[in-house]
Amino acid sequence: MPIPPGPGLSGIPMSGIVKQFNLFPPTTSGPYPFNVDLRVPSTNYSPTSASPTIPTNTKTPAPLGSFGSLTAIVSFASPGPFTWTPGFTGNIQILVVGGGGAGGTAFALAAGGGGAGGVAVNPAYPVVAGTTYNVSVGAGGTIVPAAPGSTPQIVAGAGVSSTFVGPAGTITALGGGGGGETNDAAPDLAGGSGGGGPNDAIYVVGPGTQPAQTNPSGTLNYGNAGGYGQLAPGRRFAGGGGGGGGGLGGPGLGLGVGGPGGTGYTWPVNAVVYAGGGGGGYSGPGTAPGPGGSGGGGAGGTGPSAGPVPSATTGSSATGYGSGGGGGGGGSDSPVIGGAGGAGSGGIVLIYA
Repeated sequence: MPIPPGPGLSGIPMSGIVKQFNLFPPTTSGPYPFNVDLRVPSTNYSPTSASPTIPTNTKTPAPLGSFGSLTAIVSFASPGPFTWTPGFTGNIQILVVGGGGAGGTAFALAAGGGGAGGVAVNPAYPVVAGTTYNVSVGAGGTIVPAAPGSTPQIVAGAGVSSTFVGPAGTITALGGGGGGETNDAAPDLAGGSGGGGPNDAIYVVGPGTQPAQTNPSGTLNYGNAGGYGQLAPGRRFAGGGGGGGGGLGGPGLGLGVGGPGGTGYTWPVNAVVYAGGGGGGYSGPGTAPGPGGSGGGGAGGTGPSAGPVPSATTGSSATGYGSGGGGGGGGSDSPVIGGAGGAGSGGIVLIYA
């Protein structure tokens, strides 16, 4: 018989019919009837923990790996401070990349490539409509003069960190480490991804510090170490590659080939590669600088194996977001500056929902 709509479990509006069934076949004592109340929701219903009604201003992104419903909301792609005020309440997927480090400068021999900026990814950072969030995008590192009388006289600057600040916590992506300069016995190469070592500081590499960075729960941190420099018979000198967001920087090879920059990090949300490491410089017969890592890392420079350095080339500057610059090449017998390191590129903050 028909029944009127009524409350169901948890107050969900329901409607349906009552149907009589026989539990057992009829016997001499008759059937055993019982009623089953079959009901279906009277309206389309999506359950939540608080209410059967989902607010219209809530946007819940698809899980990481399913991106058909995601849309790029805002991109901060140049260095500087910014603010963002969302018009909706819900979760966002956010990518934060620090600025890449500059490549090292070769006074002789070969310098290391710059490390990429650290990468921080949060697939479900909560935001509230009308709340202002502070964004800072870090600049890429450049080569800078050192203190008078110091050795080396020019150092590779580290990249600047990028941040996203809100009530749910601050997400920080560290700047990449600068590449190692020649004539520097103890280069400071640490960064989100570390800088590559110069060939005259054997087995010195820059550690990637982003994986140890404290960020809000659910944030994934990516950063890798740079490669070490190396020398080889026949006056072949090779700097190590800077670390990338997706892989280690390569070492300078025994044949005198500059170390390749570490591969960049591919964000699955948009399949774009960010934060490639800079390639190591090379000095020696032929031209074999280290290539930049995927994502826009700069290639290393080259230089002759002996004598003055008019033909030494600078490392290439990075082109991708948060990527490291290439290390310079130089003349192995020259007391003067050879190829300069390339500049790192600025970071990025990108939001999808």
